[in-house]
Amino acid sequence: MRIWQLSGVPALALALFREVGDFSHWQTWVAVGGLFLFALALVLDFFVPEFWKRYMPMPEASKLVYSRLRKSGHAKHFEGWADGSGKLLISMVEQAIVGTSVDVYGKLEPSVFHEKIDKSKAGQFHFIEGGSVLAYNGDTKPIYTDVSLKRWKLRRVIRELVAGVEAAKL
Repeated sequence: MRIWQLSGVPALALALFREVGDFSHWQTWVAVGGLFLFALALVLDFFVPEFWKRYMPMPEASKLVYSRLRKSGHAKHFEGWADGSGKLLISMVEQAIVGTSVDVYGKLEPSVFHEKIDKSKAGQFHFIEGGSVLAYNGDTKPIYTDVSLKRWKLRRVIRELVAGVEAAKL
């Protein structure tokens, strides 16, 4: 569903414009503003779809989060536990991402749609296949595939992980 389809503003704006018909009333300016917002939503929906409706795969997200933590000097907490193993390090970052307040999504087999993963059961899952698949602990049969998070939530993930590392230092 597109964002402009969710907005009732265009229908309201058109109704007000038909009723008033002249530009001296405040209702007309509301209608014009609604039409502007409608046009803006159409343009953004066409040219910038990545911004609000795309998911970033967990392997890509965990590497990006680790890179940002390393750049800010907060990755030493994870590096100390990983003992130089790159796969273990990224796996730890993935588990830390699941531990934040940001929602994680995945596709239940054989669905094609992302669904929110219940984080209260996070201790029962582990990542396999480089972080793109979640399976029950001790099992290799996938439960969720294409594990992802929303791109625009990455800053919140980084902020929460930095705050967690800072709290662990105290």
